[in-house]
Amino acid sequence: MKMVRSYWQVQRILLPASCVLLASVTVMADTEQDDDSAASAQAQHQLPVIQVQAGGYAGLDQGQQVYERDLLQVLPAGSGDISNVLKLHPNVQFDDTQSSGRTPGEIDPANISINGAVYWQNLFLLDGMSFTNDLDPVQGNPLSMTDLPGRSQGLALDLELVDQIEVLDSNISAQYGGFNGGVINVTSRKPADRLAGRISVQHSGSDWTRYHIAEADQLAMENSTSAVRQPEYSKWITRATLEGPVTDDLGLLFSFSRKESTIPLNLYNKGSYESPEGGFERDQQRRIDNFFLKAHWQATDDLILDASLTHAPQRNRYFIANGKDSGTDILSGGYTGNLKFDWNLSAGRLVQTLGFSDLENSRETETSYFRGWRWSPEKNWSSPGAVAATHLSSEGGWGNLDSEQRRFNYQADMLWNRWMTGVVEHQLRTGVELGWQRAFYGVQRSCVMVCSWLRPVAVLRRNGVL
Repeated sequence: MKMVRSYWQVQRILLPASCVLLASVTVMADTEQDDDSAASAQAQHQLPVIQVQAGGYAGLDQGQQVYERDLLQVLPAGSGDISNVLKLHPNVQFDDTQSSGRTPGEIDPANISINGAVYWQNLFLLDGMSFTNDLDPVQGNPLSMTDLPGRSQGLALDLELVDQIEVLDSNISAQYGGFNGGVINVTSRKPADRLAGRISVQHSGSDWTRYHIAEADQLAMENSTSAVRQPEYSKWITRATLEGPVTDDLGLLFSFSRKESTIPLNLYNKGSYESPEGGFERDQQRRIDNFFLKAHWQATDDLILDASLTHAPQRNRYFIANGKDSGTDILSGGYTGNLKFDWNLSAGRLVQTLGFSDLENSRETETSYFRGWRWSPEKNWSSPGAVAATHLSSEGGWGNLDSEQRRFNYQADMLWNRWMTGVVEHQLRTGVELGWQRAFYGVQRSCVMVCSWLRPVAVLRRNGVL
């Protein structure tokens, strides 16, 4: 980030000089008829010597890259999560599905790999508190009977909350633990020193998008019943922020954002179903909310207290193709909070952090049963003329599932004052971390599966008795 600062400093020096240079060329061109006047004008408009110096990287360790807020604000918005920034890092790789043109309506943060490590082996921190998801981050099928889809980031943080993103990919301090890949350390914003507010709305959609689809995939894309192909979508992102000082020493910041995506699809396969109940089309929905509250208190000249609370729930709605009453909601996200004490002591700087997080990965369905019916006049939302594989009127979903992880954490970090032995400078850093974590998986409401696959083809009547 220091490179970016140096770049703009150079621009501020050179741009005015360029303007003067152009003016001097114009004056010289206008006075070429008189050699004495030209010489005089040249002397008058002689540019002074400009010395340009660029900053170094003395403050950055090898394996560390910091992205600060002035850069975050000028990057392309995208879905507005921290993954957009990580694309700048050469040692961060992304899942290929993140750049797929088939799924433009998704708003989930991307799974990332650092230096080739698998994506669920990274550590994600917000103000020192982990929001890494350990609830089966490998599973990806939202309509699985027994499993829940997960991802590496337990919270889908909005960039509006972020002041700085630090990426550690090698030579990582013993201060961090619980990972095999890398560390993504996010620092939230502090309240402004004056009263300020901001409201913004962002939109993108298929109406503004031009698709280039292979001819062989055209029909499957247009008649899609699955979220792996999204011919239409509409995204809206709304943000509101209010911040400012309460007293000379205390400031507050509140921020809210909502990301919504609507993905119209076909609930029933048009090649097999003629006139399904409720019509062919059904919308899938995605929604992420971010509520953020932070207090910053300069208690004394040597003591700063920061307290923050983040609530970032997410709800994704899916359906089982060719099924009635099959709506399925996947719930994720949750809460994080921390209290940070930053002391400047005579012996050095002591930072203590106390935090908690409560994250979930759960499923809610419209019904607590799944039924498969052969076509009949009563169960008539499939096609009576369909082949055996699709001659089915399915109903319901797989039932509710709950999984939750709860974490409490305490960390103390002491950076001792520097001292010299001859010409060699030394600095010692010590610390301690205590953590507690609990994970839970359970069936909130049992699912009853009823299937009627056989159709009677004849009835035997004997002596008036069936």
